[in-house]
Amino acid sequence: MIDRQLLYNGYLGTVIGISYSNEVRFLCRTGPENYRWSDYDCVLEAGPTLLFQGRKLVMPRAQGFTSRVHFSKHIRAAVGITRSNKLVFVTSRRRITLSQLAGAMKALGCTDAAVLDGGSSTGLYCKGKLIDNPAGA
Repeated sequence: MIDRQLLYNGYLGTVIGISYSNEVRFLCRTGPENYRWSDYDCVLEAGPTLLFQGRKLVMPRAQGFTSRVHFSKHIRAAVGITRSNKLVFVTSRRRITLSQLAGAMKALGCTDAAVLDGGSSTGLYCKGKLIDNPAGA
């Protein structure tokens, strides 16, 4: 999305839409759904889905993911949202499964969550400080 105009319509995982009023919605993708993208100021495609509407929903193959990375233990990163509309970002230092990551996001109070790029891309930076960088770079 740029200036409320859809430039590319992906088809994998979860779409995280942030409205002009800072409402965050996680939209679970399982096919070529058509959403009203103009409702969102910012859109991020992530995945696979970990949690959807309070339930664990770890089905990477059904969302079009076929890489072995999604079916084994790896260093991971994720984003989630709580009932009070707070974003939660998580990284793991140890190799974990998607199901373990979903459990961690649920334990942190997330109702919806999705995987971000992991492995050597995993890192967390906030307020001018590097919090986590498992790659050691």
